[in-house]
Amino acid sequence: MQVEVRLQQLHSAQQAIYDSTARNVIVMAGRQFGKSTLCIKKILTALIKGENAFYITPYYKLAKKFYKDILSSIPAQLIDTENKTDLQITLINGAFVQLYSAENMDAIRGNNEIDLVVLDECAFYDLESLHGDIIEPMLGIRPNGRCIMISTPNSINGFYRLWKAANDGMEDWEAFKYTSYDNPIYPKAKLDAIKRNAQSKIKFNQEYLCEVSASQSCPFEYEDIVAAKVSVLSIKPTVVYGIDVAQGKGNQTGDWTAITGLDEDGHLTYFDRFRIPSTSLQFEKMNVLNKQTLKVIDSTSIGSFYFEELQNNGHYVEGMTFTNANKTDMVYEFVSAIEKQEVKVNDVIAEEMQIYEARLTKSNNYQFGNQTGKNNYDDALTSCMLAYKGLNEYGLKSGSAKFSYFTA
Repeated sequence: MQVEVRLQQLHSAQQAIYDSTARNVIVMAGRQFGKSTLCIKKILTALIKGENAFYITPYYKLAKKFYKDILSSIPAQLIDTENKTDLQITLINGAFVQLYSAENMDAIRGNNEIDLVVLDECAFYDLESLHGDIIEPMLGIRPNGRCIMISTPNSINGFYRLWKAANDGMEDWEAFKYTSYDNPIYPKAKLDAIKRNAQSKIKFNQEYLCEVSASQSCPFEYEDIVAAKVSVLSIKPTVVYGIDVAQGKGNQTGDWTAITGLDEDGHLTYFDRFRIPSTSLQFEKMNVLNKQTLKVIDSTSIGSFYFEELQNNGHYVEGMTFTNANKTDMVYEFVSAIEKQEVKVNDVIAEEMQIYEARLTKSNNYQFGNQTGKNNYDDALTSCMLAYKGLNEYGLKSGSAKFSYFTA
C-alpha cells in the first residue's frame, strides 16, 4: 500500500535545525517561530522510517494538545492504534510516538526502544536532570538515538546552560538561536505592533527576541529597580493606599500584611507591614488610615473581610479580587511604570522586586509571584502595585482631573 504523506514545507531557519545531524540539538526560539511545525515534521519523518519517538512538554494539558496535532497530521491509513489515555499513536509499520509531561519524569524511565526525543518548552522544567539522568542513558544504547530540545528562554537556568555549552562547542551538540523575526512567514508588521503595544519590554524581549539575563524570569530590569529605590519617604500628601492582606501567624514564618501609600507623583509616602494573629488587631492597623483617602485592597479570600470592615467603618475603599488575568495586567502596568520611573519605592519593596518572577502555568500562561525560598515574600510589592493601580485608574496622578479626591 502506498500512502502519500504531505509534510509542511519549512522556512530556512526551521530547515537548518531539521537538517542538523548532531546527536543533541538545542534551540532557543521566539514565539511564532514555528517550533511546533518543526517538531511535528521531525517526529513524522522518524515514524515513517520505523523509528520510535517521545514528545515531552512541561504539562499534561500541553501534551494532550500536541497529541491531537500529531494525530491530525498522520494519514488515517497509516495508523494502527491510537490511545488517548496513554497519548500513544502506533503506525502500521510498528513505530510509535508517545507524549509525556515533565511533571512525572519517572514515568519516562525504562524504555530502551526510543530513537528520537523531543523536549518542548524545556526551559520551564528541570532539563539538566531530565536529559542527564533519563534521556541520555535511554538514547545512548540506540545507534541513531538523538534529542531535540526547543524552548523560549526562562532565565539563566538548565536550558540556558546546556544551550551555552552547546554553542561553545560541546561534542555531539549543536545550538541554534532564532528570534520571532527569523520566521519569514509571520508578518513583521504584526511583530512590530506587538512590540509597540507591549506594556513591558521585558516580556517582549523574552518571548520574541530570546534575550537572556540572570533576571529574565523577573519582569523587572535590575537597573530600573535601582533607579526606583529611595531612602526617604515623600512628604507630599498620600492620595492612595495599597493593602495586601495575609492571615498573620504571630511568628516569623508567615506572610505579611503590607500597606503602602503613594503621593500624586507615585512616590512612597507610607509603608507598614506586620504579622499579627488577631484579625481585630490587624484591622486596627488599617483603620487608623485617613478614611477619606482611597484604599485599594486585595479582597481575595481573607481580604474580603477587611474590605467589608473598612467599608462599614466609612473608608473610601475599592476591592480587587485577583484572577490570573487581572493580576497579570496589574503587574505589567506596574512594570511599565517602573521602567518610566513613575514610582519610587523603599528597600523592602525593591528587594521583593528582585525575587519576583513569571512562571509558566499548565494553561501556557504566566503566573506571577515571589521565587520559592525561605524568607522570600511579595506582600510589600503587591501592596505597592495595588496602590499604583489606584493612582493610575482613579485619576490621582499629578495633573490628572479624572476624579476628585481627598488627601491624608
